[in-house]
Amino acid sequence: MGITLKRIALFSTLLGFFICYYSSPYLTSDTLWSAMIGKWIIAHHSVPLVDYWTWTYYGKPWTAEEWLFDFLLAIVAKGGYQAVVLMMTAVSLTTWLLLANTLKFKQVAYPNTWTLLMAALALSWDQIRAETFSYLFIAFVFWVIVRDRQNPTKWLFCLIPLEIVWVNFHGSFIMGLLFVGWEFVADLFTQRKRIKRLAITLIGMFAGTLVNPHGPKMYEFVLWLSLKTNISKYIAEWQSPTVHENFGLAIFTVFGLAVIYCFRWAKNGEKVSVKDTVLLILLLYMFMKANRFAPYLLLWLPIWAANKLSFNQPKFVSWFKNEFVKWRPVIYSGLSIGLLGLSIVAVSKIHGSLEANAASVLEPKSLAVVEKLHNEHPNWKIWNSYNIGGTLEFSNIPASIDGRTDLYLANGGMQTYTNIINVQPNGVSEFNSYHANIVYIEKDSALAQMLQIEPQWRMVYTDSYYDVFTRVGVQT
Repeated sequence: MGITLKRIALFSTLLGFFICYYSSPYLTSDTLWSAMIGKWIIAHHSVPLVDYWTWTYYGKPWTAEEWLFDFLLAIVAKGGYQAVVLMMTAVSLTTWLLLANTLKFKQVAYPNTWTLLMAALALSWDQIRAETFSYLFIAFVFWVIVRDRQNPTKWLFCLIPLEIVWVNFHGSFIMGLLFVGWEFVADLFTQRKRIKRLAITLIGMFAGTLVNPHGPKMYEFVLWLSLKTNISKYIAEWQSPTVHENFGLAIFTVFGLAVIYCFRWAKNGEKVSVKDTVLLILLLYMFMKANRFAPYLLLWLPIWAANKLSFNQPKFVSWFKNEFVKWRPVIYSGLSIGLLGLSIVAVSKIHGSLEANAASVLEPKSLAVVEKLHNEHPNWKIWNSYNIGGTLEFSNIPASIDGRTDLYLANGGMQTYTNIINVQPNGVSEFNSYHANIVYIEKDSALAQMLQIEPQWRMVYTDSYYDVFTRVGVQT
């Protein structure tokens, strides 16, 4: 009874946690942009291979690496924002329940506590984006690997169809190959009974990754984007974490405590797995290079560290645990009922469409001004900031740039954009070469400050986030 109630309580806690989180207005324009691409796929029954949405790079080759997520989001969004929240809640909920199940299978102490802690630390990376699905996929890979080590099953071969789905969802598909490949190499001279099954799985996974609209070029694209583009110069999530960030500081703290425990305070003499430690170091390195890899590290950290934890507990702790055991059924039952009720209420209050639930920073009133200008002057070019591009395109307004960083990195557009928005050397001449008539940018940018004093530009709208400028002579 206790175990069942624990599972129900964990499920209820995570459910309420993620429903409330996803019910809040989302902050990334990638969500709207993905839905827009998904609508295009549905309308044209194909995956786009070139850009159709910006006037600056129209017709340029583009790799739609997340097309399956875009398609799924557009389908689900037809049911309103409530359907989107339920989908993303299910994804995040399953991700962390898989971790809890993995820890229980390893007979780890306090698996639910570890799970809730890791889920909380990873929260800022849970967004309505394709990458959130990749956390689920990697959690499943870990679950399969851990179970297969102790009890070889056919679950290992499930990673082959998973890779087919993954490669069409997100470029992180290569991590599935990485983990299974390392499992194969590490067991090559120690557990030869698994080698054949791992080899078949690995070959099947590789073949599965070729089932995508771009074929083998997907590997070239992922490696190019990750290693050769200097993307961290432009995108915050590709930058190294710092202790000044709350989540970064918390992750470093928990990681440090886990390492200290494993090498200093573990009581039952269990050795730390060298094979698992290599993976941990790799994930830590990835996190140190780009904070977007935090959830992958957090999913593996307790699997690596949390071996049958035991402590020299003071008497008052033992007393508290004994008292808690007496009241555990009541506590867990009450918690589960309360959180399930909270989840139902939270879902019932979600209304409106996907676009209607964007945060004000993505759907500012300034957009109405730009839409009016575009309707009156459809041939005029709009030069916009990176963050608002997807929102413009979702409203059927051609943008100068949007969230597809890879497209602009391949064509030198990110450097040009940086020069212009920060009014760096050559920035003004590059901006003038576009001959834009409308400018829609963040109010605190250097370009906005320059345009405020330029006689040929006039500010027609300003709010807490954005300024809108038109060339002198525009009728508003």
